Amino acid sequence: MKKNQAVRTLSLLTFGWLAFAAPAYAEAPLASPQEWGVYTSLAGTTWRGGNRQGGNFGTNWRITVEWREAGVELVERWESTDNQYRPMTHVITRGDRPGELRLAATNGVCANRTGTVRPDGSVLFVCNGFFKWPVLVAAPRDGVWEQHYVSLKDSEVAGVKDVWRFQGESGAGSTAARVALTTAGPSPSRGATDAPAVPAAISTSPAKKAEEAGQWAGTSPAAAAAEPVSPLAADWGVYASIVGKDWRGASNVSIRWTKPGEELVETWTYGAERGDYAGQQQLVATIRRGEKPGSLVLSLDREVAGTRTLTGKIRADGSIQLLKPGLILDQRLYTMSLPSLSRLEHFLVPPGNTMLTTLYLARSDDEHRGDRQRLMETWGAYADLAGKHWRLVDDKFKRLLSFGWVVPGEAMYVRMHNLADDRVEIHHAARSPETGKLYAEPSLGGSWKADVTLDGDSSITLETKGMFGWRISFTRKADGGFEYSEGDYTGSMVRVSHDEAPRLIAAAKQAKAQSERENQQRKRERREAFNTALTVVNSALVATNETLQQQAEADRQRQQREQARAAEALRQRAAAEARQQAAEMERARQLQAQQDFERQQRAQQQTRQQQQGIQRNAEAQQLAEQQQQRRAEENRRREAAEAERKRQQASEAERRRREEIAQRERAEQAALARSKQLEEALKRQEEEARNRPVAYREGITLCAPPQQNGGKAWLCRGPLQNVSGVLDTQSGNVAVRQACGGNNIRDLGMVAGYRAYGCGFGIHPTDRDSPNRDIPASLGVNHIPDRNTFYCNPTQVFVYCKGRR
Repeated sequence: MKKNQAVRTLSLLTFGWLAFAAPAYAEAPLASPQEWGVYTSLAGTTWRGGNRQGGNFGTNWRITVEWREAGVELVERWESTDNQYRPMTHVITRGDRPGELRLAATNGVCANRTGTVRPDGSVLFVCNGFFKWPVLVAAPRDGVWEQHYVSLKDSEVAGVKDVWRFQGESGAGSTAARVALTTAGPSPSRGATDAPAVPAAISTSPAKKAEEAGQWAGTSPAAAAAEPVSPLAADWGVYASIVGKDWRGASNVSIRWTKPGEELVETWTYGAERGDYAGQQQLVATIRRGEKPGSLVLSLDREVAGTRTLTGKIRADGSIQLLKPGLILDQRLYTMSLPSLSRLEHFLVPPGNTMLTTLYLARSDDEHRGDRQRLMETWGAYADLAGKHWRLVDDKFKRLLSFGWVVPGEAMYVRMHNLADDRVEIHHAARSPETGKLYAEPSLGGSWKADVTLDGDSSITLETKGMFGWRISFTRKADGGFEYSEGDYTGSMVRVSHDEAPRLIAAAKQAKAQSERENQQRKRERREAFNTALTVVNSALVATNETLQQQAEADRQRQQREQARAAEALRQRAAAEARQQAAEMERARQLQAQQDFERQQRAQQQTRQQQQGIQRNAEAQQLAEQQQQRRAEENRRREAAEAERKRQQASEAERRRREEIAQRERAEQAALARSKQLEEALKRQEEEARNRPVAYREGITLCAPPQQNGGKAWLCRGPLQNVSGVLDTQSGNVAVRQACGGNNIRDLGMVAGYRAYGCGFGIHPTDRDSPNRDIPASLGVNHIPDRNTFYCNPTQVFVYCKGRR
């Protein structure tokens, strides 16, 4: 589930613009509803939010939609108001076929999508890749724009997995009017009388829908279309819109100011559908504003989730997230939102949990009594079932069905009581404030939603989609009764009076209580029988033991008596023989003595054998104990030897490891020392190279004779400058020194037609600017006789090098 949720979040972030757009008919005269669907009117508006049912994804985005070229290309810019995500740009263009749109995204999990305009104007977008991630964009209603994350079957919508909702921020207040103008086509004054017809689902008048919503919600059409924003919304969220009203459902909720703008009280009681508990108080909460802006503090009259104090966090769309304060992090309990003027929803947490409980705005029960026909048109057979009890025939669960209005004309509860096991299931059938169609969902903490189909007042069908979908129907019979069908069961519904229904429920409870008492009694009887059997068995065992002991004692006494009789007979026979035969007496005595002796010998032998056996057993036992001790000693020695071997191995491994570490450290230290030595040597070499003097060739002045320059004076070119003068005169010597830039000049004679003079200093080896000009090189004179060479450090001496070796 978490993986699917993560993929769904990335997909919806990419295509969140689909739900933020709003109409701009005035800017799109060329946009056709057949080609653009609901996007005909999506320019010039800004939407903010992305509130996901049960979560808080996408609540910090601002979407701006505008035409780049009317009727051709629509651009939507998506900016994160808290800078948590990168900005995104989405471009929508027409496809190759009528009713086809193309979407291109700058980033996200799906860069390209293909959209199909459906007959009702909604657009179904599918990703152009292996994962389709279908998204259905519906038309905005009451300032709310919805994007449905759906599942497909044969390219058609099979079910809704998730719903995202967005609210208009600017330019969206006249959405209904713009949609009406757009779907009605261009006005005759623009020459568009031959415009194609708009589908009926799109061309329905929003004003008419608002009027119908107002009639069924008990408000005016203007109030049904939009409710003014309360000035307390920033501090109180949805409480600013629901205070002073009563709400009905599994629980009845009443919200009233105790101190207007400062404190309110929220009272919860069990709803009418809760049977014996109906009307009993559940909870009372006192609500005040918190210390931080946009926070609330709820004080409860009893513990909920182990606490009597909750905090409320007001989100960007006005919904309130209730949290249980914790030591480090607060625990989210549920989120309360107001999707429409007549619906108050509570989602269990964590975000994404679809356990939803809906409450409905209460109204007077007399509002629809005068409009029976209109009630029948909307609710069909439900109108006849309301307020009645029905019993299913030949049902093994003995189900009792009760129908009642939660809010007349708006929502109804269906209570199914399984009398066989006294189990209750309740669901609501409600009218959608957006479409006016009926749907069903569990009364409390539900996770399913069923479509309700009415066949006039003849039948009602509830059906869910998917692999584990189910179907329930109520069908009117010819006799005015109803037939119930679910799965393999189909049976008649028999009307039960209001007086009989409580008796059936009470009887079911009594039967269940009696069954529980009988079960307890059977358990007690089984325990007593088991205890009695144990007592009998114990007594029999005791009696058997006593009988065996008595029989052994009788056998011992009988054996003693037999031995005594045998001895007496022997004595009598011996006496008779002694009296009869005196001669034989001695022999008999001797024989008797011999016999006694033999018996004694045999007895002694038996005794010795027994003793020997006992001794052998003792010796064998002693030998076994000694062997066991030897084996144990051997095991201990082996274990000690193994432990010693392992210890030595570990010690040797530790020693080797330490030696290796020491070797590595020594190697590293040696390498570090070598590295330092090399580094120092390189530094010394670099320093020596920087400080090593290089050759500076002597600066030369070459003077051209007057014949070459067309004058009377010699033109002397030197390292510093060019100067003219008459050589071998005072002015000529001055000219040579000025050209050199120094006074230590030497006459080197004529070279290549020039009079050469050495300037007495070296010029820089690379710099050729004044006073380092190399005149011979510039004039093509390759050799100057007696030209000196000087040596200096080029990093320190730039001009007038006079160093010698």
